[in-house]
Amino acid sequence: MSLERLETPPLAGGPMARTDRGGALSFPVVMAVFSLLLVLGVTLGVTIHRRYVGFDRVAAQHVPPDTTLVVRWDVDKIALFEPTRRFLLPLLDAPRTGAPNSAMTATGTALGARRERFAHESGTLMSRDLREAVALFGPGAHDWAVILAGAFSQVDLLEAAAQTFQQEDWPWRRIAADRLVSPEGAALGRTADGALVLASNAARLDAVLVRRPALREVPRVGAGSLRLVPSTTDSPVATAPLLETLGRPAEVSGDAEWGSPLPVHVVLHFDGQPPADIKERVHRALELLLGEDLQRIERREAPVSVQSAGNQDVRVTVLLDDFALEHAANRVAQAVAQAFGTPVTQDLAK
Repeated sequence: MSLERLETPPLAGGPMARTDRGGALSFPVVMAVFSLLLVLGVTLGVTIHRRYVGFDRVAAQHVPPDTTLVVRWDVDKIALFEPTRRFLLPLLDAPRTGAPNSAMTATGTALGARRERFAHESGTLMSRDLREAVALFGPGAHDWAVILAGAFSQVDLLEAAAQTFQQEDWPWRRIAADRLVSPEGAALGRTADGALVLASNAARLDAVLVRRPALREVPRVGAGSLRLVPSTTDSPVATAPLLETLGRPAEVSGDAEWGSPLPVHVVLHFDGQPPADIKERVHRALELLLGEDLQRIERREAPVSVQSAGNQDVRVTVLLDDFALEHAANRVAQAVAQAFGTPVTQDLAK
């Protein structure tokens, strides 16, 4: 058989011409759609980063230098967010104290939790949008303020707060574009950089609304920080027994690092030589603060470290696990509620 017979004969009409399938998108249309999706993706990424990742910490820049007790904590991670959500945020729902009659308080309760109503009015959900908090006390016996900063809505939060309070027959009066005052004298304001401030009175609110360089002992970033300067005046937070146990340091400062467990470092600054039994004193003070958690922490994590920090200072390091953080937050919530005459309810333990 010859090779010619094995060859396939040519098709009639010559080679078949290739034709495009109908309905296909043209290249310019495909590129336009791709570019649009890319722009949307970048925009969404930037929005998410600004709202949930790249939030600028500002609360520490509103601490007046005359404050005697400052506690700052970051709620960006679950270790501190969950205790804050469970035990401290419910204080925002506490019934109004000193109301003209109990019916007004009952009215607010029947309407639902104050935070839920505020979220409805403002679009800001504290349990989602809060990023950091600072509690301030002093210089006077009745001077205090709380700074809440986060990825809050850009709407008029003070108007939303006024509407929320009005639903409880609790008329807060607007005294400036960025200030409200209650019939009892407490004041609420918003800083120029977006933080909310609740203060004991209008004068203290004015001091906190001012933006200034952050104190060295209270940096803007990190898991948390503490500054305590003993005062001759009484404070809503009872610190005298703790300072007496520690041997009356002239100042206490501290910071917390991110970690699991959370490393907390406290420096006790003494005017003279620290007490000879400072290690025992530190343990007694930590037992007052942590209760039974202290034994578990030292057994499972590491013993409490008490070391000289030079210049008559003592550095204390303790590791706090999730259980200790929750229990500490619960104790703080109970202490704050009692200090301000707020009824302590089961909500604080939910």
